[in-house]
Amino acid sequence: MAALIGATGAFAGAWLSGRHERTLEHERWLRARQEEAEDARAAAVVELTTHLAAALQTIVWFTAAAGMREQRFTEQTILDYDADMRRHLTATIQGLVGVAHRDTAAFRALERLAREVWELDARVASQAAGHWTNPNEARARISEMMVESYELERSLPHRIVGVLEGRAEPAAQAEAESRA
Repeated sequence: MAALIGATGAFAGAWLSGRHERTLEHERWLRARQEEAEDARAAAVVELTTHLAAALQTIVWFTAAAGMREQRFTEQTILDYDADMRRHLTATIQGLVGVAHRDTAAFRALERLAREVWELDARVASQAAGHWTNPNEARARISEMMVESYELERSLPHRIVGVLEGRAEPAAQAEAESRA
Protein backbone atom coordinates (compact mmCIF):
# COMPACT_ATOMS: atom_id res chain seq x y z
CA MET A 1 0.00 0.00 0.00
CA ALA A 2 2.83 2.37 0.90
CA ALA A 3 4.49 1.65 -2.44
CA LEU A 4 1.23 2.43 -4.26
CA ILE A 5 0.82 5.72 -2.40
CA GLY A 6 4.45 6.60 -3.03
CA ALA A 7 4.17 5.78 -6.74
CA THR A 8 0.96 7.80 -7.04
CA GLY A 9 2.59 10.75 -5.28
CA ALA A 10 5.67 10.51 -7.49
CA PHE A 11 3.49 10.31 -10.62
CA ALA A 12 1.40 13.30 -9.50
CA GLY A 13 4.55 15.27 -8.66
CA ALA A 14 6.11 14.48 -12.02
CA TRP A 15 2.87 15.41 -13.83
CA LEU A 16 2.53 18.70 -11.93
CA SER A 17 6.20 19.50 -12.47
CA GLY A 18 5.86 18.83 -16.22
CA ARG A 19 2.70 20.91 -16.40
CA HIS A 20 4.38 23.77 -14.56
CA GLU A 21 7.39 23.56 -16.89
CA ARG A 22 5.13 23.67 -19.98
CA THR A 23 3.33 26.72 -18.54
CA LEU A 24 6.64 28.49 -17.90
CA GLU A 25 7.89 27.60 -21.38
CA HIS A 26 4.69 28.98 -22.92
CA GLU A 27 5.06 32.21 -20.92
CA ARG A 28 8.69 32.55 -22.08
CA TRP A 29 7.60 32.00 -25.67
CA LEU A 30 4.86 34.64 -25.35
CA ARG A 31 7.32 37.13 -23.84
CA ALA A 32 9.83 36.46 -26.61
CA ARG A 33 7.16 37.04 -29.27
CA GLN A 34 6.09 40.27 -27.56
CA GLU A 35 9.70 41.48 -27.40
CA GLU A 36 10.17 40.63 -31.09
CA ALA A 37 7.03 42.60 -31.96
CA GLU A 38 8.22 45.57 -29.87
CA ASP A 39 11.64 45.44 -31.54
CA ALA A 40 10.05 45.34 -35.00
CA ARG A 41 7.81 48.29 -34.07
CA ALA A 42 10.78 50.29 -32.79
CA ALA A 43 12.79 49.46 -35.94
CA ALA A 44 9.91 50.65 -38.15
CA VAL A 45 9.66 53.89 -36.18
CA VAL A 46 13.44 54.41 -36.40
CA GLU A 47 13.37 53.87 -40.16
CA LEU A 48 10.53 56.36 -40.56
CA THR A 49 12.33 58.83 -38.28
CA THR A 50 15.39 58.63 -40.52
CA HIS A 51 13.33 59.66 -43.54
CA LEU A 52 11.44 62.42 -41.72
CA ALA A 53 14.70 63.79 -40.32
CA ALA A 54 16.30 63.74 -43.76
CA ALA A 55 13.32 65.57 -45.25
CA LEU A 56 13.41 68.20 -42.51
CA GLN A 57 17.16 68.62 -42.88
CA THR A 58 16.67 69.18 -46.61
CA ILE A 59 14.02 71.83 -45.92
CA VAL A 60 16.19 73.55 -43.28
CA TRP A 61 19.23 73.71 -45.57
CA PHE A 62 17.14 74.87 -48.52
CA THR A 63 15.51 77.68 -46.53
CA ALA A 64 18.88 78.64 -45.04
CA ALA A 65 20.49 78.70 -48.47
CA ALA A 66 17.76 81.04 -49.70
CA GLY A 67 18.74 83.58 -47.06
CA MET A 68 22.48 83.08 -46.79
CA ARG A 69 23.65 82.11 -50.25
CA GLU A 70 21.97 84.55 -52.61
CA GLN A 71 24.46 84.14 -55.43
CA ARG A 72 24.35 80.34 -55.29
CA PHE A 73 20.58 80.05 -54.91
CA THR A 74 19.65 79.20 -58.49
CA GLU A 75 17.09 77.32 -60.50
CA GLN A 76 19.28 74.23 -60.07
CA THR A 77 19.08 74.62 -56.28
CA ILE A 78 15.30 74.47 -56.55
CA LEU A 79 15.37 71.48 -58.90
CA ASP A 80 17.77 69.62 -56.59
CA TYR A 81 15.53 70.39 -53.61
CA ASP A 82 12.50 69.06 -55.47
CA ALA A 83 14.30 65.84 -56.44
CA ASP A 84 15.47 65.28 -52.84
CA MET A 85 12.00 65.85 -51.43
CA ARG A 86 10.44 63.40 -53.90
CA ARG A 87 12.80 60.69 -52.64
CA HIS A 88 11.99 61.58 -49.03
CA LEU A 89 8.26 61.44 -49.75
CA THR A 90 8.50 57.94 -51.18
CA ALA A 91 10.64 56.72 -48.30
CA THR A 92 8.33 58.34 -45.74
CA ILE A 93 5.27 56.68 -47.23
CA GLN A 94 7.05 53.32 -47.10
CA GLY A 95 8.03 54.00 -43.50
CA LEU A 96 4.48 54.95 -42.54
CA VAL A 97 3.16 51.71 -44.03
CA GLY A 98 5.79 49.77 -42.05
CA VAL A 99 4.71 51.46 -38.82
CA ALA A 100 1.00 50.97 -39.62
CA HIS A 101 1.62 47.25 -40.02
CA ARG A 102 2.94 47.05 -36.47
CA ASP A 103 1.09 49.76 -34.50
CA THR A 104 -1.90 51.74 -35.74
CA ALA A 105 -1.79 54.24 -32.85
CA ALA A 106 1.86 55.04 -33.59
CA PHE A 107 0.97 55.29 -37.28
CA ARG A 108 -1.72 57.89 -36.58
CA ALA A 109 0.64 60.01 -34.47
CA LEU A 110 3.51 59.74 -36.93
CA GLU A 111 1.27 60.34 -39.92
CA ARG A 112 0.26 63.68 -38.37
CA LEU A 113 3.94 64.54 -37.97
CA ALA A 114 4.68 63.51 -41.56
CA ARG A 115 1.73 65.62 -42.72
CA GLU A 116 3.27 68.66 -40.98
CA VAL A 117 6.55 68.05 -42.81
CA TRP A 118 4.82 67.72 -46.17
CA GLU A 119 2.64 70.78 -45.57
CA LEU A 120 5.78 72.78 -44.82
CA ASP A 121 7.39 71.37 -47.96
CA ALA A 122 4.32 72.36 -50.00
CA ARG A 123 4.54 75.94 -48.72
CA VAL A 124 8.28 76.08 -49.42
CA ALA A 125 7.76 74.64 -52.91
CA SER A 126 4.95 77.10 -53.56
CA GLN A 127 7.29 79.98 -52.76
CA ALA A 128 10.07 78.39 -54.82
CA ALA A 129 7.75 78.35 -57.83
CA GLY A 130 7.86 82.14 -57.72
CA HIS A 131 11.58 82.00 -58.56
CA TRP A 132 10.82 82.03 -62.29
CA THR A 133 8.90 85.33 -62.05
CA ASN A 134 10.62 87.14 -59.18
CA PRO A 135 13.72 85.34 -57.89
CA ASN A 136 14.56 87.80 -55.11
CA GLU A 137 11.07 87.84 -53.63
CA ALA A 138 10.82 84.03 -53.84
CA ARG A 139 14.19 83.64 -52.14
CA ALA A 140 13.16 86.06 -49.37
CA ARG A 141 9.89 84.22 -48.72
CA ILE A 142 11.62 80.85 -48.67
CA SER A 143 14.17 82.25 -46.24
CA GLU A 144 11.37 83.37 -43.91
CA MET A 145 10.47 79.71 -43.35
CA MET A 146 13.87 78.77 -41.97
CA VAL A 147 12.96 79.25 -38.29
CA GLU A 148 9.74 77.28 -38.67
CA SER A 149 11.52 74.41 -40.41
CA TYR A 150 14.32 74.42 -37.84
CA GLU A 151 11.82 74.33 -34.94
CA LEU A 152 9.98 71.40 -36.49
CA GLU A 153 13.29 69.61 -36.99
CA ARG A 154 14.30 70.25 -33.37
CA SER A 155 10.99 68.91 -32.05
CA LEU A 156 11.29 65.68 -34.04
CA PRO A 157 13.24 63.58 -31.48
CA HIS A 158 10.93 64.51 -28.61
CA ARG A 159 7.83 63.78 -30.64
CA ILE A 160 9.18 60.43 -31.82
CA VAL A 161 10.13 59.43 -28.27
CA GLY A 162 6.62 60.38 -27.18
CA VAL A 163 5.21 58.00 -29.77
CA LEU A 164 7.58 55.23 -28.67
CA GLU A 165 6.53 55.76 -25.06
CA GLY A 166 2.88 55.59 -26.07
CA ARG A 167 2.09 59.24 -25.43
CA ALA A 168 -0.27 60.85 -27.91
CA GLU A 169 0.86 63.86 -29.88
CA PRO A 170 -0.32 67.20 -28.43
CA ALA A 171 -2.46 67.81 -31.52
CA ALA A 172 -4.04 64.39 -31.10
CA GLN A 173 -4.71 65.05 -27.43
CA ALA A 174 -6.39 68.37 -28.24
CA GLU A 175 -8.43 66.70 -30.98
CA ALA A 176 -9.55 63.92 -28.61
CA GLU A 177 -10.45 66.46 -25.91
CA SER A 178 -12.51 68.52 -28.35
CA ARG A 179 -14.51 65.43 -29.29
CA ALA A 180 -15.28 64.68 -25.62
